[in-house]
Amino acid sequence: APATSAAASRPAAMRGNVLLAEDNFVNQELAKAVLARLGLQVDVANNGEEAVAMLSVKSYDVILMDCQMPVMDGYQATSIIRQRTTNSLRHLPIIALTANAMDGDRDKCLAAGMDDFLSKPYSPVQLEAVLLRWLPAGVSAPGREAVTPEPVVEATPGVNRPSTLNMQFLDQFRVLD
Repeated sequence: APATSAAASRPAAMRGNVLLAEDNFVNQELAKAVLARLGLQVDVANNGEEAVAMLSVKSYDVILMDCQMPVMDGYQATSIIRQRTTNSLRHLPIIALTANAMDGDRDKCLAAGMDDFLSKPYSPVQLEAVLLRWLPAGVSAPGREAVTPEPVVEATPGVNRPSTLNMQFLDQFRVLD
């Protein structure tokens, strides 16, 4: 029965194509692993300029857009994408990914044309919850229940951890196979 309990803890499969615009390799690898575990196909753009170019070649169901990237940031890329899809019959959801968790950052993302906001580091459950909100009908697997995002848990008091590493973010790798 241990295999059954492990299988029960795994998320049910979703379907869809995700464009991940993210310049940080570690963030890319973590997001790709979580998205693959959810059953989603993912392509990676290393900056906003690549993301805009990739949209002219392939259709996506949702974009995960880092706000701070070299060459072209997520705000600029979102603006260009929104200009190019103004007359489109289908709205392409863009979810902001940002390390900025200050008051007003969510409003800045929404004002730039993004549809939702995930603050880094985000958990796999938080990512799944936001994707369930934005994947078009028929893209997420039938029978899916809404997922409540996990609260952000602060580091254990009294544990010395180097300030150069975000241990909460790295701890998320442990939940992946």
